[in-house]
Order: sequence, then structure tokens, then C-alpha cells
Amino acid sequence: TTQRVAGASRLFAAGNAAASPFGQTYAAPGNTLGFALVSGFVAGGAAAAADASPILEWTGAPFEVPTGVRVLPRSAADQVLQLYVPGGIVVARSYGGHPWEGLMPDPLDVSCSPNGACAATLPAGLWLQDFSAVKDESPRAAAARFLGQASFGQTAASIEDLVDHFENDPAAWLAAQMAIPASRHRDYFRKRAWPPLPGPATCAADAACELGTDATYGRRYAY
Repeated sequence: TTQRVAGASRLFAAGNAAASPFGQTYAAPGNTLGFALVSGFVAGGAAAAADASPILEWTGAPFEVPTGVRVLPRSAADQVLQLYVPGGIVVARSYGGHPWEGLMPDPLDVSCSPNGACAATLPAGLWLQDFSAVKDESPRAAAARFLGQASFGQTAASIEDLVDHFENDPAAWLAAQMAIPASRHRDYFRKRAWPPLPGPATCAADAACELGTDATYGRRYAY
């Protein structure tokens, strides 16, 4: 039997099957090794590591975390929690109440059980910090933030339109955008690009003899 806690594999020989700590049995063919893997915890009780390990509490200010296996704190709906190395390298995060996840280029090995509890073996030198959403955001600031995410860039006019006309309702703004007829790249291109044909031309396959244009200019197809 080999095992590793909080991010490492746990493998348990069980003849033809292995029982998961979550009440399910996973069969293995023949007399081979049976094992169960659920969200990074492996059968035989590895998932219980999150319940048995000390809990890391968020204190409201950045601090250096203790080493060893720890249960990581859950983030709030409007919060981002990060484990980082001083100097700016973030190794793991949890946001909006979602489970923790390791981040490249040097991800921390995090294991989470189905109930959302996450644990990790914390090395020396890691710090915990948080970022919380601003709850008293002004209507114009909220509109600018949304338009920066949902459009090609916010303008003073689009911010005013969202705040005044749509009452800062993203769903109403999106519905109005979806109702606008789609533009075509070909139409845009043909209005703005009309390269001349080199040499004499007639109304052949590649000549633009339409809409009263000079047959010596343009081509029949944009592509």
C-alpha cells in the first residue's frame, strides 16, 4: 500500500475491488489492484485528510501560513483567496466559494473532497492574502466594468446609455445587443476595398462589372 496526503496519490490493494470513503465501490477487472480516485483523494480514507487536518483560518490580513497539511479556508461569494510566495508568484487560489486550485507556473498540489473541503501540504514561505469586491461601487463604475468585459471597450456614451437607458441592467443590455442585426464582414470589406485590376479587363470571372462600376476596377469576389 502506498499513500500520499493532500495532493499525493493514495493507492490501496483490495483484490477485485476498492471501497470509496464516499459510499461507492469501484470494481477492478480480474484479480488486479483495485483503487478509487475521487477529486484527488484516493480510496481507503485519504479523503478524510481534509477533516482530520488543522484548519487554516483567514484572519482578515495577509500572513505567513504554517507548514504541513492544512485544510484551506473557503472563499466568500465576493472574495478571492490566494496562497503566494512573496515576490508575486501565486501558487493557488479560491474565489467565489469555489474549490481551491493550483496556478501555473508553479501550482500547489491541492486535494478537494466532494463536499468542497480542500487540503494541501503547505511548504515554508507561503503567505495567504485576499481580495474582496467593492460593495459600494458607483453605477458608472459598475457599468464601465461590465462594458469592459462584454464589449470591445467602454466609452462615455456607452456608459451613459447603460446607466440611463438600461438602468444598469446587464441582462437588458445584452438582450438589446442580441436583437441588433448581425453585420457581415464581406459587406464591410466591399464598401471600403476596391483594388484596381492590373491591365485591361472585361466582365470575366474575376472582374467587377456590377452596380455601374468601371470594369477596369475591382474583382468579383472579396476572398
